[in-house]
Parts: sequence; C-alpha cells; structure tokens
Amino acid sequence: MDAKGRILEYAKYKGYSVPELEKALSLGRNYFKNTAKVSLEVLTKFLSFFSEVSPDWIMFGVKPVLRENIEQVANRKEPVIVYHYTSLKGLFGIIGTRKLMLSPTKDSNDMWERNTGEDYYRFSFCTGDKAYLKSRMWAQYGSTHQGVCIAFVLEELKKKFKSGTESFYVEYEDIGKLKLVPDEDKIHYKDSDWKSENEYRIVSKEQKYIPIDLNCIEKVYVGIETENMIEKIERIGINKKLVGFMSSNLGTITISPFKYWKIDNTKVEEYDTESLSLKRYILVPEAVDVKEKDAIRNAMNYYNEFLNNDSDKSLVTYYEEHVDGSIPYYEDLPVSAGQQDLALIQATEKPSGWIKPAEVLTAIGAFPVIGCSMEPFIHQGDFITVAPVEKWDRVDPDKVYMIITSYDRMIKHLVPDEENDEIIWGISPNYPRVKILKNEIKAVFRVTFHGKLM
Repeated sequence: MDAKGRILEYAKYKGYSVPELEKALSLGRNYFKNTAKVSLEVLTKFLSFFSEVSPDWIMFGVKPVLRENIEQVANRKEPVIVYHYTSLKGLFGIIGTRKLMLSPTKDSNDMWERNTGEDYYRFSFCTGDKAYLKSRMWAQYGSTHQGVCIAFVLEELKKKFKSGTESFYVEYEDIGKLKLVPDEDKIHYKDSDWKSENEYRIVSKEQKYIPIDLNCIEKVYVGIETENMIEKIERIGINKKLVGFMSSNLGTITISPFKYWKIDNTKVEEYDTESLSLKRYILVPEAVDVKEKDAIRNAMNYYNEFLNNDSDKSLVTYYEEHVDGSIPYYEDLPVSAGQQDLALIQATEKPSGWIKPAEVLTAIGAFPVIGCSMEPFIHQGDFITVAPVEKWDRVDPDKVYMIITSYDRMIKHLVPDEENDEIIWGISPNYPRVKILKNEIKAVFRVTFHGKLM
C-alpha cells in the first residue's frame, strides 16, 4: 500500500468518504480518482488535518500509525527477564526436550492475528514488574494455578537465534486501527484488548524451535495448586531455580502444597490475588540432587504421561492416526443443543469406538447431542458428525456448526454481529441467541450429518 492508499484507508476508518475527504483538504473533486501519486502538499494538508497520524507511517508505512505511540516505542528498553506461563505438561516438555517450540501464527488467541496470512512461527512471553504474579495469566495460561511461570533470561535466549529470527514487544491497537497496519508489519500487533499481557515475542519464518539450556532459565514459579505434582517437579533438575508461594488466608498460615520447602527470609513478598484475596510468600525447596541425564529422562517420562492421558488431544490427530477411513465416535463426550453445563460431565476425549458409514466420509468425529434447542431439525439423542472449518469468518447461516470454547461445546447456526467484528451470534430455533466472543473460540466444525447411527 502506498501513501495514497494509506490516506484513503485512514480517512475511511475516521468515517470520511472520498468526496468528504477531498472537501476537508480543499482538493478538487475526483482528485484521488485522477491522481496516481499524491503530492507533498497534499500529504502536508492530510497530516495537518489528521494531526494524530505519524508522518513516517503515512509517507513510508513505518510503524507506529499514531504519533502518540512514537515516544513510548522509542524509549522502551529491552527486558532482561521474560516470563512464560504454561501447564506442567509444557514445563516437562521444555525441560525434557531442551527446546522452546514456536507456534504458527494461525494458532494465536487473537482472531485478528490468526487471519494475517503470514507464515510466522512465534513464542510469547509476558513482561513487566512482578510479571510472575499476574492472576489473569495464571488463570488463562498457567492452568488455573496448576502450572508454572518460567522466567527466561532474554540475552541467553538470543544466543540461540538463527538468522532471520527476531524478538520485540508487541504493539496494541484498537481493532479499527489494526486494519491500517501494513501487511508486512502485522506480526508486531495485537488487538488492544490483550494489552494487559504486555507481550514480548520471538518470531521466525524458518526457525521452529529455540534450543535452550538451563542457563536460559532464571527461575520457575510454581502454581499454588500443584500439590500432587511437587515431587515430580523437584526431580527434573531445576530444583535450585524453583520458587513457590505460601498462602496466608485471614491470618492462618499454610505451606501446602510445599510440605518440604522453607521460607526464604531474604525474599518475602506479599501479593493479593484478584480472585482469592490470598497473601503469597516466596518459598524455596530443600536441595534435591538429580543428575542432568536423569533429570531429562524424568521430564520426558512425565511429559509422556501427560500425552497418554491428554484430554486436549485433537480430533484431527485421532483421525490422522486411524488409516482405514473410519472416524472416531465419542459416546461420553456430548455436545449441547441447549445450555447444559458440560463441564460437570465426567468425560474423556478418547474415542469410544470407530464407525465407517458412507454418509459421513468427510467427517472426523461423531458426537451425541443433549438438549432440544435445535428441534425439530436435530433431536436430543441424535449423533452428529463434524468436519473442520479452516476459515470461518464467512459462515453460512443456513448451516449448523459445532463451536468449542473454553467453557462450552455446542451446536448452533452462526451469524456475524453487524457492528462488532469480534462477536458472533449462536442461533437455535428454540433458545435465545447466544453471544460468542471470537477470541474465546478454540475450534469450529461444520455439522455434516445428524441422526441415528446404525
């Protein structure tokens, strides 16, 4: 996009039609239609009228878009320590493989970022003072305090970069302004709704993982709800780097789950969580001597235990593993056609069995339906089969979809919100429409068959 394109794009974002823009800048009618390249005089008029716009962006496409962000970006220093929240499975995988596996951009939790079309791999960190104490991050990425927050030394990580790998702070903009970001620069931006994460990221088009050693890790902060895993965590060779939290609630001191840990009196800190109102104190573990080769083996064994019992294993993975054309069905994994609390149903995401009916050859899985909100088309007790939807920004309102979020697994017709690109509505014949935030959607599947499976 050239300067003319950026001028028209920003004016459209601000609500100006082309004739209205020409009038505001005192230009002749059809100036932009008849001009291939805008003059310096017109650029000056535009920057005078829209004084918030950065001249470097409008003329050369260089970020940031707005003047207000220039000083903030220029003065921000590289972090020394960057923090990554993950599950225990993630911790054991990192320690066991000695790798940080970069994820494709299409797997981002930001719907806008998923659709940038760029072939980047990335690894994300949280930054800031006491970034290991962010309750939202513990809840969203640290397995609700059952995981860990790993503090990495950025300088050590950078030593492992290959040519073409870079790292930077993410810039945040409102969704409307994101549309103004040049395609080649979109990897640097996220929707401002994620601003509290204060993200710093590694990106590459070639390097799919960063090899690490223990020098790359400064500390590992262990979630307060990890009681049944403490002994395993202490056997993976990072004992001297472990940090735990002791809680005091209403003056009652408890050390669970850190039964064999002791308070480090040199580093006592207090912190009130947003949800639990607990004070947390830094703890350190007693020494556990584990040889490096044993520690790596232990970590991989624990990681494989998670894989063997992994409730997050995807339908696509099961489908790819089964080669005779059959599809898995999940008798104990129902899909809601109402508002049942599926979280209360004790279910496994491993297949109950395999089926091979001719009418569902395009599907990757079959599920039972509970609830009657899709009557008279889909009945309670029916099975549905589903196929993955790669791009669902243009959903067909006549089709039925299975939507998986962090909280629900439901079938609905889908209709985009007319005013907010970040909202989609779930519609069913016998139930009020359901508001679904796109950034909470984990997967969307198209229903390819419904009825009784014989």
